[in-house]
Amino acid sequence: MTTKELMPKFPPACYVNKHILIVNPKEFRRLEGVTINNSRIFMMVCSGEMDILLNGEECIAGSGMFFDCIDTTTIHIKRCDSSLRAWCVMVTFEFARQSLKNMRPVPFDHLGKPIITKNMSLSPKSTAIIEQQLTLLASAVANKEHFYHKELSELFYKSFCLELGNAIMASSQTKDKPETKLSRKDFATLNFMKLVTKHFAREHSIGFYAQELNVSPKHLARMVKELTGKTPHNIICDELTHEAMALLEDDRMSVRSISERLCFSDQAAFCKFFKKQIGISPMEYRMKSKTFEKE
Repeated sequence: MTTKELMPKFPPACYVNKHILIVNPKEFRRLEGVTINNSRIFMMVCSGEMDILLNGEECIAGSGMFFDCIDTTTIHIKRCDSSLRAWCVMVTFEFARQSLKNMRPVPFDHLGKPIITKNMSLSPKSTAIIEQQLTLLASAVANKEHFYHKELSELFYKSFCLELGNAIMASSQTKDKPETKLSRKDFATLNFMKLVTKHFAREHSIGFYAQELNVSPKHLARMVKELTGKTPHNIICDELTHEAMALLEDDRMSVRSISERLCFSDQAAFCKFFKKQIGISPMEYRMKSKTFEKE
């Protein structure tokens, strides 16, 4: 089930319709037996244990365990024990984009690690701080009467992301080197992701990245697909799409200018690409984003 499909299964106080769903420890058991996919998922266990399947792999999630999952990850929550206290946050891309305004609260190296390690263990102090942020976020989401309800929800989501980024950085500095060592595949994939972030606007071809990494396009495709669930082409297209969406939200740039900035052959090629990715034309998206901001 996706974020939007799960929302009706929870009280209205748990979500901002079509934007964010936050499941507190009291409501968490509603997720038992549920499979979540095609969603950006944050999940933290404060105490107790639960059995889950993470992309089909068995995992026992205990106290202090935090999951940061991209939309290619599938989580099935098999069993929650009686003492479990856990949180789950699911957001749509549009809500996260509006909240963070293109800011990366965690350096790119660390953003890649959850894709590879799938989970991380937080210290009791970090767990308590993150739970405090989640409590504030849950209160903002539940306060439907607040005149700035959506804006307040965005603010506390951003605050949660910043505290999470700080916790990840603190954790990475205290771990022993053997625990943080990446395999050659992990390292190559992270380097590919860094290159895409730097060059995606000008370099749309997989061949460019394969050459930079001194591997064949087929080998690169195999490594990236294995570790991220996406092809290199998908990842390049995602970056182009996300950047295009951000640029379209700024009325100062014409569609033609955006197509030139992203190095498409012409405006028609850009419009065709964008509609294939999003399902609507660039101008339709621009109008939709204006409506989103007014909601």
